Amino acid sequence: MSWVPVIDLGGSTAEVAAAMGEACRRVGFLTVTGHGVPQSVVDAAWDAGRAFFDLPLAHKMTVAMPSPGSPYGYSPIRGETLARSLGQDTPPDLKESLAIGHARPGARAGNGRGGVGVQPDAVARRRAARAAPGVGGVLHRDG
Repeated sequence: MSWVPVIDLGGSTAEVAAAMGEACRRVGFLTVTGHGVPQSVVDAAWDAGRAFFDLPLAHKMTVAMPSPGSPYGYSPIRGETLARSLGQDTPPDLKESLAIGHARPGARAGNGRGGVGVQPDAVARRRAARAAPGVGGVLHRDG
């Protein structure tokens, strides 16, 4: 059995909510199934993520988080120490991540409130849009 909880969205709302709550309290993340997204879209999104993380660091840093704690942008290996949010003094995280999203009306870039979606350059945006239209989220790779 995996230590990463797998939640099937095909269950009742109460079951799914309870399972998600438990997963978030115990592990902090989860994997979902039964979401209805075609496998071709899932595969294309993974391919786009791998292509981004394979880029040189300097290129990835062009879409770095605009400020510490920003919910959008690229964070390099050792760029965050998430356990500190729980009051734990630990070394920086050995993972890199890219959080993307859509801009919210009235949001300003760099205000740290997650209003403006940071995305890779135009070529990467077009590739990602073709791969997974309407899908935003967080991609990460352990270091």
